[in-house]
Amino acid sequence: MKVVIPQIGPFYERLLLYIMFSALFTRVLFEVGLGMEPKVLNQQRQLMFYGMLALDYGWQFMNWRRIRITISRVNPIIPLLIVMILHGVVIGLWSSNSKSRILIDTANVVVVLFNLILLADPRSFRDFSFKRLEKWTYLFSVLMLMSGLVAMVVNSKSSPNLGSSVSTAVAMVILCVGLLIARNKNAHFYKFVAVGLIIGFTMSTWNRTTMAFLLLFLIIYVGRNIVVRPSRVMMIVLFALFGGVTAVTFIPADSKVAQRVSGLQNIDLSSRTGSIGERQAELDAIKVKIENMGLMGKIFGAGHGASYDVKYTWNWKRDYSNAHYGWALFYLRWGYLGYLYLILWVAFLLVASGRFILSSRPERLIVSLLALYTLGYVGTYAYFLFFIAGIPFILPPLRRSEIGGVELESDQQGLIPPLSNQEV
Repeated sequence: MKVVIPQIGPFYERLLLYIMFSALFTRVLFEVGLGMEPKVLNQQRQLMFYGMLALDYGWQFMNWRRIRITISRVNPIIPLLIVMILHGVVIGLWSSNSKSRILIDTANVVVVLFNLILLADPRSFRDFSFKRLEKWTYLFSVLMLMSGLVAMVVNSKSSPNLGSSVSTAVAMVILCVGLLIARNKNAHFYKFVAVGLIIGFTMSTWNRTTMAFLLLFLIIYVGRNIVVRPSRVMMIVLFALFGGVTAVTFIPADSKVAQRVSGLQNIDLSSRTGSIGERQAELDAIKVKIENMGLMGKIFGAGHGASYDVKYTWNWKRDYSNAHYGWALFYLRWGYLGYLYLILWVAFLLVASGRFILSSRPERLIVSLLALYTLGYVGTYAYFLFFIAGIPFILPPLRRSEIGGVELESDQQGLIPPLSNQEV
């Protein structure tokens, strides 16, 4: 029995849309509808995303005969994920951690594993259309800004932004890729203006990683276009300078982005107060917990479902299972072996970011830029490594023949056309 669902693109495209629109649906339902604060909606947002994925998995598995794994598209990180899952579950059960938390921590890694396996089938990219994905992204951005303004009426702590760190990363990367591959001068100008407006409306809510990514993107854009399109480079550099001066002049001192910049200017790693100091406090508390577990704890960690108590600036967090630093979270769950796992994750991310950065194919550029984005979150928000759902580790097909089409002469020469005919 085959189930027919509305065609919104291949699985790769749908996965990106699920990340964005789970953030939109969560905002409309919980922020606007129920007046809840954004900072308490992480779990609801993830459940919304996993619900969309579960329906997609169900449809794909009901049509399992259509799935064809290509070994050359299988990322080497897949065996590592399997080891991490087994390690985390076994040690979590041995440590008598909460069964529900073991399930939650395991699900985060399993989703990454499933996505990489499904996307090892090159046909998960068939009929990919960046033009369509870009339109969805602009629609998402407008709806998020509008719903954010409405949410501010219900709750003063809401703001017009692009949602979570994950949905913001995906949307910003897609918009940036649109600027990189735009060939038509008029189309590039309109995209440039649209992206500039989105950045202007959301700038006050940026975190440090988003600021660093956009600065790095500016460098990449200049490097790719300085010779062939110098006028575009001049335009975007002037805009960046103007935007920076405007931000310094007009963004309120009590805004999130101003506070984060101030925190970097006055950083004190010996302190255990403030956002950075509290992350140091998390690492201290994790080290104490693991040391109390003895040698086995140091080597293998506390497993999935592990939690600890940490003193923040104004309060204690009891039975806390999160950690912002990647090395802190991996040490908590997998001990010294977790450091090895994290080193391998970072190595795979570095390879992915460098491998496709000069590509003209949008599906590859998305992977490359998201890998760079993810590298930034290793030191600021470790859960991002799992919530990005494995996209930075994807190996998109190189040739049209790999997805069932006819191999073209330009494929053999390395002049690779988009997977679907489109004007960008």
